[in-house]
This record gives sequence, C-alpha cells and structure tokens, in this order.
Amino acid sequence: MKPEDKDKLNKCLEILDTTDLGLSLVWLWTWSTINNILEDETYKANVTKDDMWDHLCEAVSAGMGFSLEYGADQHHEDVQDWMISRDYIVDTMFEDEEDLCESCESNPKEDPEGLYCTSCRDDFKESDNDEE
Repeated sequence: MKPEDKDKLNKCLEILDTTDLGLSLVWLWTWSTINNILEDETYKANVTKDDMWDHLCEAVSAGMGFSLEYGADQHHEDVQDWMISRDYIVDTMFEDEEDLCESCESNPKEDPEGLYCTSCRDDFKESDNDEE
C-alpha cells in the first residue's frame, strides 16, 4: 500500500456512506465478485452486466443476502453458485459434456431422449445400467 491509497480508500468510504445499502461493503464486494465472474473465461455469461445488476437488485429485494462472515472464498462460491443455479452463467468446463455423443464425443444428440448421434449415428446408452 502507498500513502495515497489511504485517500482513495477514504473517497470510496465517502461514496459508500452516501448509499442506503445497509451493509455497503458486502454489496460492494458482491458486485465486484459478480463482475470478476462475468469477466472470467471459465464461465459463459448468459446475461449482461446491466441484467446482472437487475437480478441482484431483485434478489436483494426478495430477501437474498450474501455474507463475508465465512471469508472471501466462501462468499465467492456462494455468489457463483447463485449465478449458476439461475443460469446467469454456465461453467464452460461442464457446458457441453451432457450433450455430446459418448462414441465420437463431438456431435450433439439428435433425439431428445439421446438415442443416437446426428453424425456417427451410433446407438448408445446413457449409462452402463441402461438397457437397449
């Protein structure tokens, strides 16, 4: 930290004090976390930042809350889980796994029940316990 950082932090506090947010630091941290998640290439955003702000405001109005009580990592996980559970973001690591053919691993299933692949036309089971 540099001496001039104190002045910058004091300006931030002045701004936060003008809001009507009860726990302004928590909401600042939450909004920062949301922005970081939206900018993270690990996730595909299904909403804009403006949409996300609206969703956050709706959630707060409905009584949803986040806490820093258990630390930054837990807070990040809680925000991330909330965003994923409402399809605001998708984890790209797991995005396509369920929709890929088990044989060629690259073509989407054509049948809604997942009976064959559009490319290789290979019949496949959803699991080893399924009967054909």
